[in-house]
Amino acid sequence: MLPVRTIRPGLIALWMLNDASTVREKVEFMRACRGGGIEGLCMHPRSGNLIPYGSDEWFDMIRALVEEGRRLGIDMWLYDEDPYPSGVAGGLVTAERAELRARYMALHEKPHDLRAGQLWRISESKVLWAGLVPVAESLPAVDMTARVGMVRSDWFMGDWDSRYYYPDTPVFPCPRGDAVRPFYTLRVPHVPIGYRLIAISAELASEEGSWGSLPDLLNPESFGLFRKLTLDRYHACVGEQFGLTIPGIFTDEAKAHGGMPITKDLFEDFERTFGYSLRERLYQLFGNALSDDYIQARLDYRRWGATRFLDAFMRPYRRWCDEHGLYLVGHISPEDDPIQEAVCVGSVMPIMKELSLPGTDIIVPFTGDWRAPALNLGSLRVGSLKSQHGRPYAMSETLALCGWSVTSDRCRQLFAWQKVLGVDRFFVHGFFMSSEGVQNYEAPPDYGPHSSIFRGICAVNDWLKAVEGILDGA
Repeated sequence: MLPVRTIRPGLIALWMLNDASTVREKVEFMRACRGGGIEGLCMHPRSGNLIPYGSDEWFDMIRALVEEGRRLGIDMWLYDEDPYPSGVAGGLVTAERAELRARYMALHEKPHDLRAGQLWRISESKVLWAGLVPVAESLPAVDMTARVGMVRSDWFMGDWDSRYYYPDTPVFPCPRGDAVRPFYTLRVPHVPIGYRLIAISAELASEEGSWGSLPDLLNPESFGLFRKLTLDRYHACVGEQFGLTIPGIFTDEAKAHGGMPITKDLFEDFERTFGYSLRERLYQLFGNALSDDYIQARLDYRRWGATRFLDAFMRPYRRWCDEHGLYLVGHISPEDDPIQEAVCVGSVMPIMKELSLPGTDIIVPFTGDWRAPALNLGSLRVGSLKSQHGRPYAMSETLALCGWSVTSDRCRQLFAWQKVLGVDRFFVHGFFMSSEGVQNYEAPPDYGPHSSIFRGICAVNDWLKAVEGILDGA
């Protein structure tokens, strides 16, 4: 456990580094922030950043900004990703080791127009289980996984000639066709009344996202590579300011991805933990729960995933921060939706507990009143953890997606509401280095020095400092 260190009162700006600005231009930005009374900045790589992330140029820039923060008396918080969710190292983790890409289990049901004897091309990704499952409780499942094989489905015609085989001989035409794109395929059996034919595959998570894939954070090797590419590089770059100008590092929305995550040793580790084979009951994770066995399998699977995420990512991350004198802050999400919480992280409070200072996120301009009552949950939880475990502060990322019409009064209301629930310090989303062009629409508004809203947020900051002077430690 780190010794308690005071965190300056007032707002901490998530500083969106989202353009090609020079160090000199960024220093001018910092000075404008300090002139407005802002004494905390979190250096957040964001879409639009044109300083190659993870390069020497990037870390040289960070060193220069931290040094300027030291001169100006600004706390300079690190942010661990480009842009989010954490654990990807700006795409470097999966680029360097493709086998660490996250996968999730997806359900496939036989198309209605396929008849017995026809081929069912299930997926290009590995099929984990296939078979007949009951529609009602009384029938047993029929495992047909061993009947799944590969079929290449797409034919093409190539205008080849003999030069592909014998480059130095006279040209002789020899066009050829071939098939590509292999699918895991099952020949459809007769499906008896009371059954349906399904398959479960392991698909890549977030192929459409920022990097084309996300890392498997249930695999401890993913954190090891993330640490090497991000955390260790920051330590080599500005480690002498850890615990001084740099109070901590912000982690953002890390989790196991895809809703039904799978990792390389899921089935072996699950059986060691719970004493039965999940693979044989994999179908019970999907569809209606027809018996208590289904419910037990689902509870055990979610419990396994939550514990594995803690062991593979959160706990080693916290150890690293403790060893290097940094507060680990940030949030996981979703903190305010119990159903999605179960799907994404199993249970959010044990994960919050691994943060040095428990944190949550409010990304819409609503308080937890009758219109959005679940929004109370995240702030209540961090306040509860702060009290239960004697943490000096609870934190929140607040004010994102409030739109360009947000007012100072509304911002102050949001902060006051969270204060009552136990939140002590706020990361404001965000101060954008640029809001030109399409970036004007990237999670607006911009509260920073380039915006007309800056004067108002500085007034809110002064008010918040006065409030925290009264409430800190209460």
